[in-house]
Amino acid sequence: MSNNFEPTEWSMSDEREFMENLLCQRFNFFLVLFALFILTATTCRDDTTSGVILATGFLVCLMVWMTIYRDYVKHHWIMQEKIYMTENHPAKIVNDAIKRRGLLSLFSVSRWIGVVIPAVCCGILIGAALGLFCGFL
Repeated sequence: MSNNFEPTEWSMSDEREFMENLLCQRFNFFLVLFALFILTATTCRDDTTSGVILATGFLVCLMVWMTIYRDYVKHHWIMQEKIYMTENHPAKIVNDAIKRRGLLSLFSVSRWIGVVIPAVCCGILIGAALGLFCGFL
């Protein structure tokens, strides 16, 4: 692999595409892990074992979420600071048209993928684990 990087070979649009794909792939992996830990915990007959599985799932999902969040921050910065600031970029044109029509959403899809859904999933895992350990579930 060559150490000579030519900036004209890689544009900010290429970087956005790369980061978006990476974000989505890691999010899909996160969902598979979350579902696997939930499924495993629900098939156990012992509450203590289920609680340990859910607590382990929380830790593993939390670590994967950290990588997702890092990708979300990079993707968000690329979109807000570069792509949407570049005149005549197709993404800027579409974003401006959406804003003019008043269709601006409260949360962007990338924020849901990078922050909201993983936080809820991790909350479910740790909440269920604590509920089993305390005897509430």
